[in-house]
Amino acid sequence: MQRRYVSAVILLAVVVAGCSRAAAPRPKTEAADRVQIENAGMKIWDAFTHLDASGITAFYADDAVLMPTAAPMVRGKAAIHNLIAEEFKQFTVKRIVPTIMDVTVSGDLGVETGTFILDLAALDGTPISQRGKYLHVWQRNRNGEWRVIRYIPNFDDAEK
Repeated sequence: MQRRYVSAVILLAVVVAGCSRAAAPRPKTEAADRVQIENAGMKIWDAFTHLDASGITAFYADDAVLMPTAAPMVRGKAAIHNLIAEEFKQFTVKRIVPTIMDVTVSGDLGVETGTFILDLAALDGTPISQRGKYLHVWQRNRNGEWRVIRYIPNFDDAEK
């Protein structure tokens, strides 16, 4: 009898301990991560539409790297911001059509692949039309926020 009583007490203690522990936070799913990256990616394109360099680089990590077409790499959020801000002084936006083709997530890394059509105008009114593809590599930071760590735009016709 005493043995059953001890077993029941142990079982009850295990059940109570299990119930009293705070539930561990549920890990985010890959699907939710993909949606977060897609939403952030579209916010970057929206900032581009408004020629907002700060709006774009708000989604960049401090140590991000930009790998532009036919140009040297640009390292660091501040340097990327400066380059983008200078580029934005050269044209106005007529139309931008971004398409996020795919987002793949593995742990704290995500890769966004897409295409774009840019219809711009030089300051003298000369039309500029470019098509291309791009790759954003995202990393989840310590605060759980996704930030771009690598950006590689690639124009289909770099001469235009």
